[in-house]
Amino acid sequence: MEKNDGGTIDLRRTIYEIKRHWHYYVMAFVLFVGFGAFYVYKKNPVYLFHAKVLVEQESGSGGGGMMATMMRNFSIGSFSAGSVDDELLVLSSHSLIRDMVKSLGLNRTYIERDGVRNLPLYKKSPVDVLAPDAVFDTLSSGATFSIKIKTDGLVDVTVKQGMFDKVFEEKGCKLPMTVTLPTGGTFVIDKTPLFKIGEERDIRIVLSTYDKMTEQYLTDLMIGNASKKSNGMLCELEDNDTRRGLDVLNKLVELYGERRLGENVDKTSRELKFLDERLASLTVQLHDSEKKLEEFKTGNSLTDLETEAKVLLEQATMNNQMVVEHQTQLAIFDMINDFLQDPANRYSLIPVTSGVEYESAAKSISDYNDLVLQRMRLDMSAKKDNKSLQILNAQLDAMRLGVIETINKARESAEIAFRDYSDENGKYAQRLSKLPLYEREYVDLTRDREIKNSLYMFLIEQRESSLLKIGASSPIGRVVDNAYRDVEPVAPSKVVVFGLALLMSLLLPTLWCAYRALTAKKFVLSADVDRYIGLPVIAEIARQDSPEVDFSEDNAVADGFRRLRNDIMDKSARLIAVSSVFDGEGKSFVACNLAKLLALSSNRIVAVDLSPSQSIAGGLCGKTGKGIGEFVNDKDMRAGDILYRSNVSGNIEVVPMGGKYVKDVLLSPRFADLLSELKARYDYVVLCMPSWKGSNALKPVAEQCDLSVLVVRSGQNRKRYMSAFRRISEQFDNGRTFVMFNS
Repeated sequence: MEKNDGGTIDLRRTIYEIKRHWHYYVMAFVLFVGFGAFYVYKKNPVYLFHAKVLVEQESGSGGGGMMATMMRNFSIGSFSAGSVDDELLVLSSHSLIRDMVKSLGLNRTYIERDGVRNLPLYKKSPVDVLAPDAVFDTLSSGATFSIKIKTDGLVDVTVKQGMFDKVFEEKGCKLPMTVTLPTGGTFVIDKTPLFKIGEERDIRIVLSTYDKMTEQYLTDLMIGNASKKSNGMLCELEDNDTRRGLDVLNKLVELYGERRLGENVDKTSRELKFLDERLASLTVQLHDSEKKLEEFKTGNSLTDLETEAKVLLEQATMNNQMVVEHQTQLAIFDMINDFLQDPANRYSLIPVTSGVEYESAAKSISDYNDLVLQRMRLDMSAKKDNKSLQILNAQLDAMRLGVIETINKARESAEIAFRDYSDENGKYAQRLSKLPLYEREYVDLTRDREIKNSLYMFLIEQRESSLLKIGASSPIGRVVDNAYRDVEPVAPSKVVVFGLALLMSLLLPTLWCAYRALTAKKFVLSADVDRYIGLPVIAEIARQDSPEVDFSEDNAVADGFRRLRNDIMDKSARLIAVSSVFDGEGKSFVACNLAKLLALSSNRIVAVDLSPSQSIAGGLCGKTGKGIGEFVNDKDMRAGDILYRSNVSGNIEVVPMGGKYVKDVLLSPRFADLLSELKARYDYVVLCMPSWKGSNALKPVAEQCDLSVLVVRSGQNRKRYMSAFRRISEQFDNGRTFVMFNS
């Protein structure tokens, strides 16, 4: 019966195919290693570039006294560095990278064709494509300029847009020359200082839009945290041009620093403008207060009223302090209200962020400033029509009205408290009624001067602080490492390329051999028989030109027959049928030499030749007479009448087929009786049977045998052999074994 192998790969057959087709591995090795060498030669080395930037945080400064307290409470102009994530957002913004691309002219890529290699020519090209900045800014699609420089200095120019759309071609041109693209834009092709007459070069300039190159660098640039424990940013880029890679990272860090520095200076300048306006107003008010106090003292010939009213004023001092504090609060609220009402400060930070005694007002100011800072960060990288920016603007407009309302309510509360303390001052004033009337006016003038003087000193210090910031401004990001590259290229990796080449040179031929083993059409190995038919192979006997085997020698053929003999003796099989599915597979050769080998072991052997060729009888006895054909038809004949002594060995006798070969004689009862008699008289009976192809007469004979040896020649068509074997498999009901002939 046929064995179903489930489509699994036979390792033994695969190894056989590998040995047979070993030259495939040599061919694959040469092919893939050659391709790998070509790839390594053609591919320009790609290096990894690095740059590191430290995000520095500003630290606050302390102070003592009233002014230091006010500076801490009213943090006008204060600035704290953003988090690393905020700075990463700026550093990787589309606008900043676009400025970098535009600054370095990266929208033009220069390549020189040198045989099969394409060499980058960043800042080394002998020719250039020039145009005003307005043309590059409005360019809607790219183009490829192919410029072939001849030895006489003339050039052949071809311009393509897309892969196949040729929009310009001219040969033998002098430089400079003008090219106008159909999509818009006029460009000038001109020489650079590197242009040399006498050199023949093939230059390709790929012109892209700024936005396209920006998107490419947004993908290629790797920007992130330098480490989890530091405030550093790491920029990395892979590039096949060592100079361009350095320039890209250095220019990106430079533009980032300039932008952040400009933003700081611009914000501080706006704060200075506000402070100058307030100082100018307070200077006038303070001058008026000083003048009134001077006129009051001069007109009334006063020197020191405090001494005269010392006792009474000590009681009123604390109350006056409260009046001063609340009046200061009122002045601050007025200043904030004026700031918010000014359209120029629509999206500016409220300069007073702390120090307000009223919690609701302080919280409202803090929330408003947080939203303004959020808008500033978004405004750095977003366009003006950005939806998020518009939403923030609307929120700020709405919140501004709320802040104004909160400030007004807080002012009303402060004013009520101020009036209460002022009323208390009235009580003290009644107690001072015996003093001159000008005492009260003197106190008011002094208090007004102190308030204005405190505000003036506070704004002066804030202005000086802002001036120091402008004078000592430095970008938030400090360069730790300027751009540098690794010594070894990251691509192409020779180890990876040649490793893959070696792997493919081993893998593909192996897969092919495995496929060959899986789809094998012929029996080649003994394992094929066991795999596809499921019957054991008892021995493999190599082919030889001579029909006789010399068992005195130790060779592969003799060893195969010995294994066959030993298996027969182990199975105690005495009546052995040797046959094949088709003619010409070597059954006569096996039967004849098997009989000889059994006879060498001092066994009495009878060889029954049932094959049409009568090769067994001819090989063992030479000429013979009557045989099985006559024995079956003549009931008076005995078995001894058809036995012939072999001239090869005295232990071998032969029973020929006889006269005319007729398969039907094998179905005769007399033939069955003959086999029984021979089995009783001899140690072993070896039957050389005809092939099983198209014959049903062999089944009764096979049923009488102890063992059937089916000879299969190597190289048989598996499909054809198995189809025939299925037809005869039911006739093998007793022990069966296979003998392989190796080709």
